[in-house]
Amino acid sequence: MAAKRLGAVLGVLAALALAYPAAVTLLPAAATASALDDLEFSSDIRLRWRWVDSGTPGPLRSTYGELIRRGLSLRSRFVFDLAYPVTHELRIGGRVRVSNEPEIVLVSGPDYYASQFGSAFIAYETPSLRSRAGFYEIFYTPLTLMRWDLKDDAEGGACPVCASMPGTAGAIIGGSLEILGPVLTFEGVDFHASPGDVVGVDAFYARPKTARQTDFGLMRQMNTFGARLGLSKYLSHASGLLTGGLTVVRSEEDEGSVETVEGPPGYPPVPYKNTVYALTLEAPLLRWLTLVGEATLTSARTWDGLAAVDKDGNGVLASLDVRTADIRFENAFIYLTPDWESYFRALSYSPDRKGWRSRFVIEKRTWLFAVFMRHLLSVNRTEGGGRLVYPTWSIQGSYEPRPGLALSASVVYTGAGTHGGAFDFSETTRLYTYVIAVNADIARGVRLTLENRYLNNRDYEVSDFNYDANMLTLFVRAEVW
Repeated sequence: MAAKRLGAVLGVLAALALAYPAAVTLLPAAATASALDDLEFSSDIRLRWRWVDSGTPGPLRSTYGELIRRGLSLRSRFVFDLAYPVTHELRIGGRVRVSNEPEIVLVSGPDYYASQFGSAFIAYETPSLRSRAGFYEIFYTPLTLMRWDLKDDAEGGACPVCASMPGTAGAIIGGSLEILGPVLTFEGVDFHASPGDVVGVDAFYARPKTARQTDFGLMRQMNTFGARLGLSKYLSHASGLLTGGLTVVRSEEDEGSVETVEGPPGYPPVPYKNTVYALTLEAPLLRWLTLVGEATLTSARTWDGLAAVDKDGNGVLASLDVRTADIRFENAFIYLTPDWESYFRALSYSPDRKGWRSRFVIEKRTWLFAVFMRHLLSVNRTEGGGRLVYPTWSIQGSYEPRPGLALSASVVYTGAGTHGGAFDFSETTRLYTYVIAVNADIARGVRLTLENRYLNNRDYEVSDFNYDANMLTLFVRAEVW
């Protein structure tokens, strides 16, 4: 056992030596037996077997737009974390990552590592101060800094075998083993201070993308930094915290990070720049009623294929949530102007959208029933005077016959078309998804998911994009800590 722990310590030292050579000198010259006992170890292992069958030719896309390939595939990801407490406040550690996921996963999020083999960190923490250099996890709000908004997911989120639509900063890749959630992983510096019970300050710097030549083109280095000032007050009548804040997030490509900008056709010769300002509010009005909202102003410099374009936009997301012991009823209003641009927004939000969404959930001890509806229109009108429309709805049910075993089924509809009036809707595309799944805890920290997903897609403008496909997936996740 001592030999294994010593090997683990050496693994931490090796990871730190590669990323932060100076940090290694912080370790004691000789590790004692008691020091080895303080070593923290955890792992996250994911394996996915997937079989896709379709009797129709052409490209296949799953429920939220991710590209899938016919036939049998096996993807695996092994992540091992080691941490060592140098002092009560100071910790160092490393992460080792081994995976056969495609290269594009590293630049599509949510884990933005400079090396596919892992990273390292050094962290300092007191009751009122927290700082960390190296890799860290972070998210703010759906319109400023977040990977995936679970409230905006027709399937409820956190699904290990489903995916989402592409966004600006990245996309869910069919070959990725991502589990949908809000968290992003960056490399850089993260800082948090709370000098009192009322005020909190967050700041971060990240380098989510490094300059490199990839299989899909030349990529500049991306620098992202931001800060958030938060205020909070406890409301006794609602038994919750009233919180508000100001957030600023800036993302920009480093023009000098590459010697040439000769890339594939359409490669932007002008570096991308984006700034997001946001006011946020979470107000518990009653014990069972909460108002959550954010208002954003954005500016960006992008490339439209011919010239640099400067864009200024604004966006609002506001929701009124009802929660009781057995019932959740969430209602949201969405308004994003055509020139609204937020690089690290949650992936399901797109500019030029306005509308609403609702989710109604009844959750008992052994069963759950949920209905989701989202109706979005384009802010701008079409040449014919109508608007583009993007409807989504789903019905879900699950049953847990015993602890650790759950059976679920759902139907999801996603569509697009044009809207000319109250009862004038011309559908251009639609996709029905039928899902049956079994989730089982087969050992401590080990969960197995067996899912069958049937896809029925129709494109009324391009018939070559019509397809029926069946996707059978076995997903195993093992977490050890």
